[in-house]
Order: sequence, then structure tokens, then C-alpha cells
Amino acid sequence: MEKLLVGGAVRDKLLGKTPSDLDYLVLGATEQELLDLGYKRIKKDFPVFLDPDTGDECSLPRQEVSTGPGYTDFVTKTDGVTVREDLKRRDFTINAMAMKNCGEVVDPFGGRDDLEKGVIRHTSEAFGEDPLRVFRLARFQAKFPDFVIADETFELAKSIDVSYLPGQRVYAEMLKAFKTKRPDLFFVTLKNLGQLGVWFPELEAMVGVEHNNSHHLEGDVFNHTMMVLHEARKLTDKPEVLIGALLHDMGKPVSVLKYGDMYKHDDFELFMPLLETAAKRLSFPKKVKRAVMQAAKYHHFVHKLDEVKATTIVKKMAQKDFPRNKMELFDLVYVSVADALGRIDTDKTPSALEVLKKYVIVFDYFAAFHSVNVKDLKGLPVQRVKSELHQRRVSAAKSV
Repeated sequence: MEKLLVGGAVRDKLLGKTPSDLDYLVLGATEQELLDLGYKRIKKDFPVFLDPDTGDECSLPRQEVSTGPGYTDFVTKTDGVTVREDLKRRDFTINAMAMKNCGEVVDPFGGRDDLEKGVIRHTSEAFGEDPLRVFRLARFQAKFPDFVIADETFELAKSIDVSYLPGQRVYAEMLKAFKTKRPDLFFVTLKNLGQLGVWFPELEAMVGVEHNNSHHLEGDVFNHTMMVLHEARKLTDKPEVLIGALLHDMGKPVSVLKYGDMYKHDDFELFMPLLETAAKRLSFPKKVKRAVMQAAKYHHFVHKLDEVKATTIVKKMAQKDFPRNKMELFDLVYVSVADALGRIDTDKTPSALEVLKKYVIVFDYFAAFHSVNVKDLKGLPVQRVKSELHQRRVSAAKSV
């Protein structure tokens, strides 16, 4: 029995990186022989096993033959399948290489050359049989932002029908893209392929909706959103924050259609139907959906917090859907910080440090609000409320 390192681990080794996962192709063994040696099958009727000693994934050479348009419409064949045939079914040439224990690289499709040239190219026409690979292509562009997609791969990906996919799988690919340094390129690539609107119509609606003001020289709402997502990724890879950044302005296109301008985009009744539809389509967890709602509804309030009246602060923070704890508040503030920084720099653009200092005030007010009995403030003059909240804020700031 011989084990060959295969797939992304080979790619990473050739790039001088330490692979995070090791996958092996097992030659000279049958499924039963692996089971007799203590290997554990991962899925029923699927020739992938876990090594009993290392926990690494090991598979027999296999072919997956498409039987229909759906994501799961295929049958698996292992009898007589060669290493070359196994590598041919893999998505990109840079992932279609194997490495022997001696270090010799098995590379029948020119993956090493594409890796050196920085090209993402599909390995074979079988790429088109799995629509999820369109999203993998977008994710690899986010993972390797300096690489280019081969023209023939780009054209093939444009022609693939991705509507058959389950929303959970698209959501999972998006989460993987969030782990890269440039998740914005995941969505930009889908846009360039003409595939954005199938699963992300809220983002496609932003394309061409121009800001036309001095605060947003980056142009349309989509470009701004991509810049915000890029800034948010510098802060965290939490889905609550990154999806909040992605959809914080989803109400703008609808606001333009309904009111003639985009500045009622934080109207709950305006954006919430969009969020409900997106959450159902992509199977958002409840905490993600809540975080997105808070980002869409309250990020503008956070921007203006140092300008609004104390009574307005009390009224906003008393709403049931306002962040209930510091973790939710962190998510909202992160989106707000990214929103402030996600634009083309001008002489008036604040530095990241200036923005962060400003938004620390939110935590002061949050702590102050929770130290005040809101009922006691009702009926009091505005100045009295402002004075009370200010005093509590100063006191709370020392402990936040």
C-alpha cells in the first residue's frame, strides 16, 4: 500500500506554506482492506476514510460521474481508477497534484506551472458538472487575490446554472471566503461572472445605485459595500460582523425606489423584508440574522451618537432589538467602524484610530444607559435627562 499526499496540501507545500489539512490518496488497497486495518469510513458508500493513527483523510482513487443537474446527482466509481483519473476530477489544476514520499510531484495537468504563473484554471470539463465550483472559484480568487482566472475557466463558470444548489452549501462557501484576507473578491468575482444575483440579489441591487455625494467618492453602493467588507475583515472574521457589513446598506436601493433618495435605508419596515428573504434563502443562524438587523437599523445611529440628544439615546437603547450585551454591541460597532473607513480617502477622512476613539463612546453610553432606570427619566426636562446620562456616562467610562 502506498499513500500519496494530494490536493491543497501539495499546492501549499509548493508555495512554501505549512498545509492545514493533509489528504492522501491510497494506492494498492481495497475498501475492505482499509476497514480491516482500522480505517473509519466518513460517509456510507463513499470511499473516503480516516487514518486510525493520524486522523488524516485518506481516499481511494475515484471518479464521480454526473447523473443529472443537481448538486448530489452523481455516482462514484473506484474499480480500476488511476491516479491521473482521480486528479482529473478535481476542480483546479493547482489542486490536481499529488506528491510521493520521496518528494516527486505527480502533475499531469500542469498545476505546478499554473501555480508559478498565478493562474486559476479548471482541470477538466467535469468542472461544469458541479455548480458549487463556481463559488469555489470565487473563493479561490479571494484566497489568492494576486492570481488571475484563466479565460476558459471564466467563460465556463459564467455558463453554469447555480440555482440548483442548497442554500446551506452556498452559505458554507461564503463562510470559508470570510476566512480569507479578501472576502470582498468573492462577491466581486461572482458579480463579474454574472452569478451574483442568483444567490445574492440584495447585493446585485446595489450595483449602479450611485451615492453622488462627497462622503462616498467610491461610487455606487456595491463598491462601498465591498470596501466596508474589506475593512471589517481587518477587524474580525466573525460571520455576524462580516454579513452585517455585507448587508448594512441593503435598504438603500429600495429607499431610492420608494422615496427618491437612499437616506431612509435604516427604516426597519424597508429593509426587514429583504433580510427575512435572504436569511431564509441562505439559512442564516438566528444570531447572524439578529446581528444583520442591528447593523442595518443602528449603524447610522452609531455614526451620529455624539450629535444626537440624550433623550434620543435613551429611546434608541431602550428598543428591544438594540444590542442586549457587549458582544452584540461589539458586532454593531465593528460594522460601524468598517462603514466609516470603507470609502475612498480624502483630506476629511478620519484615520482608523480617530474612528475607533469616537466609537468607544458607544460603550460609555451603553454602560451609562444600563445604570439608569429609564422609567425614572420619563417626564423629566430634556436638560435634566442629558445631565443625568452624562454623569452616568462619565462614571461608567471608568469601568468600561
